[in-house]
Amino acid sequence: MTPKDEAVSAQLVLDTAARLIEQDGVETFTMRRLAQELGVAVTSIYWHVGGKDKLFDSLVDQLLSEMANLPVEGDTAVERIASLARSQRKALIERQHILRIAHERDRTPTLFLPIQQMLAMQLAELGITGGEAALVLRAVQVHVISSALLQFSAVRGPSMTRRTRRYGPTTGPIKRSSRHCNPRPTTTPFSNTDSVRCWPLTAHPGYRSWANSACSSSRRRSVWSRGSVGSSTRICSTPRWR
Repeated sequence: MTPKDEAVSAQLVLDTAARLIEQDGVETFTMRRLAQELGVAVTSIYWHVGGKDKLFDSLVDQLLSEMANLPVEGDTAVERIASLARSQRKALIERQHILRIAHERDRTPTLFLPIQQMLAMQLAELGITGGEAALVLRAVQVHVISSALLQFSAVRGPSMTRRTRRYGPTTGPIKRSSRHCNPRPTTTPFSNTDSVRCWPLTAHPGYRSWANSACSSSRRRSVWSRGSVGSSTRICSTPRWR
């Protein structure tokens, strides 16, 4: 092991791997590319973090820790809810490729649980509990995730493929059927109308798993719906989940 190999730590390996994955995507990531970036032998990477699967597991664990400790500011419960939503949206955008890894490892429910618990605590301070709290919590969560989805599409711009420009970033083939929805977003989620146009639930690696657990299958198509006033975005307090 060279002196440079000895200077490399497991945390440095994880941070560099996360940067490469978010920069170039999961598909292009290799252990050899990581070793070149660090200027060490590939064996040094295996020494510190194990193989590629172990590395990905460690990245997901690190992401879980980040999501469980999102910065929250504000003097009131409403301000803290808004701050938490902004922090979650920022994390989703910055870690979108690692979110995909988490989704492939069935870690998405665990990923969002700490955030949901923090939101529930703030809602309880406002006197919102039980079924009403569940509706508000789901509305906030899906609004944050859908907002991140739109940002994914915006930042990719002309480099996006034709399918991605139309349907949004995906983790696999999009299954379309008239029973679900026309995959075009409108400006307002959670309207209480029956005229529905929406993103497919496969549009985000974490969103599909979350939505599948949050919504009954017969009402999943109501996640995105038409009913906005002008171009503003709002959250309806009574989304049609069932």
